[in-house]
Amino acid sequence: KLDQKSSHFEVDFVIGRDIRKSDIGSIISVLSGWCDNCDTMIRSIESQVDRVNTEKHQHLTHKAALDAKINDLKQQLKNQPSGEDGDPDSRMETERVSAGDRNKKAAKGKGLRGSSKSGGSTSFWKQ
Repeated sequence: KLDQKSSHFEVDFVIGRDIRKSDIGSIISVLSGWCDNCDTMIRSIESQVDRVNTEKHQHLTHKAALDAKINDLKQQLKNQPSGEDGDPDSRMETERVSAGDRNKKAAKGKGLRGSSKSGGSTSFWKQ
């Protein structure tokens, strides 16, 4: 049957008249080779699946170990005594102020080229 909409050709019945009895041995060897190739491919795919499953298990074990380590560090940080006034943000504020002092000292340098303190426009190249 020819189904043009689905682009299918369906065969209901076939008679094998084109095969000679002498060709049967050749057909069997070709099909046996094909079966061997299929078995090889199946073994290869199974070994790849096993390898991937092993890697996944190792990854999950490593992730669990890291999570446990992170939780331990969080507990250690919680158990540490807090700063001088008991505010954990106070240390950050003092660090921010000291970093600001360093930035101010670094900013005191030469001005931009072409700018003068008197406000006049002087050329970089004197004539």
